[in-house]
Amino acid sequence: MHVLLKATDAYKGVIIITHAEASKFKSLQDKMGIKLEDKYHIYGHWTRDNLPQAPLAMRFVENFFYQPDVDSREYDFVNAGRCIQRKGVDQILTTMINAATNNNSKSCLVLIKDSYSNAKPVGNDPHGVYYKSILNRYDTLKDDIKERIDIVTPDKNNNKIFCYENSLPLEELAKLFNNSKIYIHNVRGFDESRVISSALVSGCIVHCNSSIEGHYKIRKETNSFAEYNDISALSSINRTLNLQKKYQPSKAILNYYLSNNTISSFLKQIYDKHNYIEKIQYDKFVDCCNVSELSLRIASHHNDVPWSINRGELPTHHITTYEQFKTFVNYLP
Repeated sequence: MHVLLKATDAYKGVIIITHAEASKFKSLQDKMGIKLEDKYHIYGHWTRDNLPQAPLAMRFVENFFYQPDVDSREYDFVNAGRCIQRKGVDQILTTMINAATNNNSKSCLVLIKDSYSNAKPVGNDPHGVYYKSILNRYDTLKDDIKERIDIVTPDKNNNKIFCYENSLPLEELAKLFNNSKIYIHNVRGFDESRVISSALVSGCIVHCNSSIEGHYKIRKETNSFAEYNDISALSSINRTLNLQKKYQPSKAILNYYLSNNTISSFLKQIYDKHNYIEKIQYDKFVDCCNVSELSLRIASHHNDVPWSINRGELPTHHITTYEQFKTFVNYLP
């Protein structure tokens, strides 16, 4: 849960709950004998219910990802994400190998280990088997190919605020994306991911599997996505490289994803919908809203809150237990 605006005696506040919290929200309130709706407007983040919906986290890319004065980019291809089978990392590495072999392309692959130890296995790769298979495959490559593919394995203590502590800090990810030309994404099915919008704002085009479900507006309105299927995966590399040479990012990307544009629009919608004009001036309303690192907070992926706990070995700020909910309520004024 994210407290976008704390309630006061003068006006209601705003709380955003996630899909992982929605099913238990009423029962937690009933158990504690409270009704937050009396003091707060409740919004959902991908809750698929009758709550008014906040924009998805991928709509609030941090402004430092946008660096329009980048002169050159070292990497032709880049990928950064959890190293699990659902992310298709094996196919991503295959693409990077083929690009290095046939096009002399240079790539960077950031592998986020899904489990910190075998003592408390969690996640989709509980004992790191898939993660190790990717590293082992990389180790078998010829030296000239390995020189064209940089593998990065961040340390667990690399990131203190994000739910995956061994992921890259967002500032480092922004530097990497602004030093890259093409972001490879191989998830199939629903994936309105922040990493795609962050890469687009950074000036990358997205080389992705055509079966991905999401980012439809920008896929339709711009030429920033180069899609492939299982049959065309190899041949599509040349097409994507050629597309990138002529690529000019559309302003539609910034309008749709960049926080400078999207946060103000979201806050204005809330301000108008709930008639805050009767209680507080708009500028003061904006100042009172917590929009710092909103792409993380709105999806409950930010650890710097009192109700964040470790589940397994992964910290989470999703509120699903009574103790978490009590801590959350005590945080409210």
